[in-house]
Amino acid sequence: MQQWDGIADLWYKKDDKFKKPKGIVGCKVYTADLGFSSSAETSVFAEVWKRMLNESLREFTYMADCAKLSFNMSLPRDNIDMRW
Repeated sequence: MQQWDGIADLWYKKDDKFKKPKGIVGCKVYTADLGFSSSAETSVFAEVWKRMLNESLREFTYMADCAKLSFNMSLPRDNIDMRW
């Protein structure tokens, strides 16, 4: 494992059995300026923003799916969580 000043963590484990590369990339963006879950208005705004992003990424998501790759985004209470 390698860490960069609390900004990022990197774990590596070699696949000796199947010899196929695999990877998971995760990104969390913490922000307080949007006021996630502090009111109904901010919750609706966050959900609309998430759906608009998914719509704008639809073509890339399709190509990634054809290559057996995936992307997921969620909006927990205090951050934007993305996984590739």
